[in-house]
Amino acid sequence: MDCASYRKNLVNPPRYPIQDMVDDAINVIQASSYLARNRSYLEKMSKVRFIYTPEPIANSFASSMGAGSYSVYTFAGLSILLCTCAAVFSVYTKTHNAHRSKRALKWLFNNVFTEIEAYGEEWEAVDPKKIDEFYKRFPEYLVRENYPRYMELSRKMIAFVLCHEIGHIMLSHCDRTSSMGNNVSRNNERSADLFACSVLQGTGFGSSFAEGGVFLMLVFYFMADKKTRNIQDGTHPGYIERIMNIVQSFRQELMYANITELDIKRLMRY
Repeated sequence: MDCASYRKNLVNPPRYPIQDMVDDAINVIQASSYLARNRSYLEKMSKVRFIYTPEPIANSFASSMGAGSYSVYTFAGLSILLCTCAAVFSVYTKTHNAHRSKRALKWLFNNVFTEIEAYGEEWEAVDPKKIDEFYKRFPEYLVRENYPRYMELSRKMIAFVLCHEIGHIMLSHCDRTSSMGNNVSRNNERSADLFACSVLQGTGFGSSFAEGGVFLMLVFYFMADKKTRNIQDGTHPGYIERIMNIVQSFRQELMYANITELDIKRLMRY
């Protein structure tokens, strides 16, 4: 393919905001039979407010608003980051070129973040200019035929994020007012991950959501410093442990997914 034809076959990278992805994920989660079978979950879900903001912060969190109401915050920076990573992972599932994929992710996470003051603390934020630079360096991730696949994968990754945060609410983690020790907090993270797996299995599309959960944790794995990827970092378990817990939960579904356990271990060199 000549250069002109190649350029014509590229699409523009997704832009802020990507709220429709979040809205779509919320609709899928609310239709899960896992939630529908539990009256207490349904009652709590009716009191959850989903808040999406266009800020470039790469985060999502759940909090209690008092009087039995809750909020789940999702920021545009997280959506755009997951879209970019989904583009890399989608091409990987076709080519199985782990070296190329890891090289792209390494460049991304070494360059894309900046720090901004938000909610009284320094938060990591995504620099949109660096996202543009990423796609210029790795244009194969904008090939038109791959675009629907990676946009769909990014939706599934966002769905897992939201399910995890909802898990903190449903499992009453947000109701505790006193400070928790690191051991309790790490167990809360593990149980919220498993809750997310159960909710997504209850949608009837477990095999397609399995890769969303696995790839999301691989994003966090590559974001972390290489020396700390499997170290229990304060309030959170190690990422290799979290990935393998999700693999175990989705073991049946992964038989029909676009990623295998061998792929996961190849990407992690595990």
